[in-house]
Amino acid sequence: MLSTRILTAIVTIPILTFILYQGGIYWTLLFALIAALGLFEFYNMISSKGLAPLWLLGYLTMFLILFSSYYLEFIGIIIFILIFTIVLFTIVFYPQKTIGEISLSLFGSIYIGYLLHYAINVQTLNNAFWIILLAFILTWASDVGGYFFGRLFGREKIAPLLSPNKTWAGAIGSIVFSVVITIGYFSFVPLNNIEFINLITLGIIASIMAQLGDLFISSVKRYCNAKDSGNIIPGHGGVLDRFDSFILVLPTVYYFFTFYLNMFI
Repeated sequence: MLSTRILTAIVTIPILTFILYQGGIYWTLLFALIAALGLFEFYNMISSKGLAPLWLLGYLTMFLILFSSYYLEFIGIIIFILIFTIVLFTIVFYPQKTIGEISLSLFGSIYIGYLLHYAINVQTLNNAFWIILLAFILTWASDVGGYFFGRLFGREKIAPLLSPNKTWAGAIGSIVFSVVITIGYFSFVPLNNIEFINLITLGIIASIMAQLGDLFISSVKRYCNAKDSGNIIPGHGGVLDRFDSFILVLPTVYYFFTFYLNMFI
């Protein structure tokens, strides 16, 4: 299993990096594909629970949110239309469609669409490629640090009902390795000179967010009695299995460059 994971990473990481470096429409289509596959897996999981997600409404909602940066002036009326649609669906299709199914369908759309819309927003920043690459690297660093520290020192479980293999030692290792990688990354890439304490802050928060994203999708899988969210990525499971941490690290990195640095430096 580990060898398959490593081989998949060796093949996919250069392709991912190349697409991000090209930017533009390739960048946008990449994250649209990730979002579409992620929502597909989310709906498949809740379908296995005996619930019937609203596929069309869900995908429409997700893509409206994902690309909301392009039409922010209309976001108010779009939200109103979505709320009206929910009300209408709840009334017209009751009891075939319940509020539980509608709520879960739209939560998946909003969770995936809103968090990944930060990837679209990153394109507007200076050094966009290096910033999005940082988000990916911090995600991988947290994962790698947690795995090896957990294997070497892990005893006490952090959330045994959600993820039996997660330990406090692994959680600490994730943070430590993320901080080290953050410092190393800023030593080699053409980004702003940022104080040491701010790099430590970024590494800590990004790792915590990565672990929370992982545990959250684990909770969805446990609820749906699913081992993995899908099987599209050899050795890794589904898209949500691979990007569950990234989609919470992404807004963390985005706000680090757009809000934190402006407020505290």
